[in-house]
Amino acid sequence: VRSAACRPPNPSTSTTFLSTMADPAQHNAAYALLHTKTVAQLGTVADVATLSKGDTVEDAVKLLNERKIHSAPVVDGKKAVGIVDMLDVAAHVCQVVPPSADGGDGGGAADGDDDATLPKPSAEDLKAMGGRTIALAPIGGVVNASDCDPLVELDEHTPSTVAAALFADGVHRCVITSGGELKGVVSQSDMVAALAAAASDSALAPMLDTPLHELGVGEAGITTCNVNDSVLRCLRVLRHYHHSAVPLVDDANVLKGTLSISDVSALFATRLPDFTMPVGEFLAKHSPKSMTPVCVKQASATMRDVLSTLGAEVTRVWCVDDDFKVTGVVSHTDVAKLVRDYVGDGGANPSKAAAAAAAAGGGGPPPPPPRRD
Repeated sequence: VRSAACRPPNPSTSTTFLSTMADPAQHNAAYALLHTKTVAQLGTVADVATLSKGDTVEDAVKLLNERKIHSAPVVDGKKAVGIVDMLDVAAHVCQVVPPSADGGDGGGAADGDDDATLPKPSAEDLKAMGGRTIALAPIGGVVNASDCDPLVELDEHTPSTVAAALFADGVHRCVITSGGELKGVVSQSDMVAALAAAASDSALAPMLDTPLHELGVGEAGITTCNVNDSVLRCLRVLRHYHHSAVPLVDDANVLKGTLSISDVSALFATRLPDFTMPVGEFLAKHSPKSMTPVCVKQASATMRDVLSTLGAEVTRVWCVDDDFKVTGVVSHTDVAKLVRDYVGDGGANPSKAAAAAAAAGGGGPPPPPPRRD
C-alpha cells in the first residue's frame, strides 16, 4: 500500500474486491461481526477534525495534539485531498534536520538525507530549524511524507469488512465519503474497539483464546533502538522502516521502553534541541509513562490478552521472552490480518501455511512481505 504498484484495490471501483468480501459465512466470527456494520457505523462521522490546504505544519501539530488524535484529513472545500499524521511531520523534520545533529544517519542517509559529515548544528540552530520547519512549512508538502498513510476513500455504506481488509494490508485509516464529499474517518483503532467491546461473545472465543504462537502472531522480526540513542536517530529509524513506534532496549537487549510518534508530537516546534538527548533521558523528562513498556509473554499470551490492552492510545503490544527480550509485536494491523485470515484451526498466518506446505513438498502461497506498520 506504499506505492502505486502495490496499493490495494480501490473498493469503490473494484467489483472483484467487493465480491471477495461479501460472504461472512465464509470467514470467522470476528469477520461476521464487522460485516454487520457499515464504515459509517464503525468510524467517526460527527465533529471530524480536518485541515485545509492553506494550513501549516504547526497548525497540524496543534490540531492533532489538542484533539488527541493521530491524523486528520486535509480538505479542499468538502473533498478530502490527503491525510496528515504525526509520522508525516516526523519525516518532514528528519528531512530538514541534518543527520550530523544526532551523530549519525540512523537510517536517514539511506533515504537521501543531508550528509552526516556536515558540522553539528548548535542548540540555537536547532531552535531556528524547528521554527522554520513547523511554523512556516505548508501542509501540502507534508501530506503522506512518511509514505505510510495514503488517501483511501470508502462510501459510507461500505461494509466494515472492506475497511478491515485494507487495514490488514497496512492502511491505518480510511476517509468515509457521502456523494464524494468527506463525511468521516474510520481507523484501525475503531475496528479494535469494536472487537474488544464484543470480546465476551462466545463465538469469538476460539480466536481470542488461542495462544499467539499458535496463531502465528507476534513473531515478526523487530527493529530496536538503544536507550542511549538520540531521539533524532530513533526518529530516523522510524522513518526508514515506516514504523510509528520502536522498542527501546538496554545494552543487554532487555526491553526498557517505547518511543512512539505520539511521545514527541507536542514537542516538535518548541523542544527540537532536546531531540539530540539520549532517548531514555528524553522520555523520562517528557513522557515517563513510555518507559513502562506494554508487553506480553510470547509463550503464553493469547489474543484476548492483547485485545484487552490495545486501544486508541496503545496501538501495539511488544512480545517478549522470559528474559524480557523483544521477540515480536502485535499491532492493530495484525488484528486486522487475523480478522481477514483466521479459519478456526490456528492456521491463520500465511507464512506458517507456506512453511508447512513447503516442508510437505506441496508448495503453498508465498510468505507475506516485510511488515510496514
